[in-house]
Amino acid sequence: RNNVSFDSLLNGDRLDAIEIINIKYQEYKKKHNLVDISDIENIVFLQWTNVFLDEFNNIYIDNFMIGDVNFIKSKLQENILKILQKFSKLMSLISLKAGAKAPVPNSSEVTALASPKTNIIKPSIEVFDKIDETRTAVKIIRKLMEYGVNSDDILLVADNIREYSEFYRMLSDEYQITGYSSVGLSLTSYFDSENPDVKDVFNKYNSKIKSIDKLYKKLGLELSNEIKQNIKSSFKISDKKIGIELCELSDLVGSEHKYKHIIFIGGDINRFPRSGSDNFLWSYDEDLRWFYANDYFRSAKTGLDELKRLASYLYVVTANYSGKRELMPSILLSDNYNKIIDISDINSPNQLSLKNQTVISDENIKEYYETILSENLTKFDGIGVNGFEDITLSASQINKYISCPLA
Repeated sequence: RNNVSFDSLLNGDRLDAIEIINIKYQEYKKKHNLVDISDIENIVFLQWTNVFLDEFNNIYIDNFMIGDVNFIKSKLQENILKILQKFSKLMSLISLKAGAKAPVPNSSEVTALASPKTNIIKPSIEVFDKIDETRTAVKIIRKLMEYGVNSDDILLVADNIREYSEFYRMLSDEYQITGYSSVGLSLTSYFDSENPDVKDVFNKYNSKIKSIDKLYKKLGLELSNEIKQNIKSSFKISDKKIGIELCELSDLVGSEHKYKHIIFIGGDINRFPRSGSDNFLWSYDEDLRWFYANDYFRSAKTGLDELKRLASYLYVVTANYSGKRELMPSILLSDNYNKIIDISDINSPNQLSLKNQTVISDENIKEYYETILSENLTKFDGIGVNGFEDITLSASQINKYISCPLA
């Protein structure tokens, strides 16, 4: 797809191995009458025909760029687009203002010039880690809704949605707001359910296990419980699209859906932009050079520009720590904030209980609240629980207790 020969990237044993694999791969495709994306692009390029163009009065070609993000993914795709260069190029609004004549602007290039300046806001409190990031974001959402902001006018955005979706689910319940994400909940979280959506996913999982088990037996292998659990965790129950969405930053690039309030989490120097990872055969730099990969730094900058374009008010929440290590905000984030939002008055029932501000309904609850602040271990910490004994307490277990004391 990219006119790159193996010997320009590899040598020695790796080159020999990859050439053998490629020969077998091409033989396999031919034997089973299969094609891959490379074959499809090659066929389109080599057998190009203009017949379909007769149906249209005019053809407009996008430039497949938004900011610094390139949506062309191979040399073959680029060559195909060159065939279309004779047709009208979609122009940006900036070009139109300069006097260019183009009847249709490129929607993916419409800039924030026509929009009022976005207000950048930060929370009034210090934010500890990524759990606290999510809690702070939920507090901001809660405050906005208490002031009458419609849920359709609020969006929560993370640079890596999988890191935050579980925290968002847990804390949404705690602060009594409704939220959802595209990640869904893993099937491993369910034991038995009468919910038809859950049953449907369970049936798909069981069908998949039967199919894989049959293949394993054919190969003389045993399908272990660990593998079954890994497969099970890959099956997700989709969230109902009700309430305030958590989406990934990349989903907004090129969007024309504007929001009054966008809250951005995960903008610390460790994760935004993400660090490029090397393939075991070639490096991240070679991905950028040969394989039309986007540079993470430029992609992150474009994503941030898109947030500013789509939001009237952009709330930036960043963690100060990762474990014991102190963090700084990303170098992409400016410290020039227009204002600060005070969320010190937003508390969940759990937080209020620590301040003795909730109604005590019985002695057990009173005792439970007291033990939260006490350094003595009680039944609420696991003392006297039958059938459970833990001889050692490792660092990973301590981290688990921090995220979920009831574990």
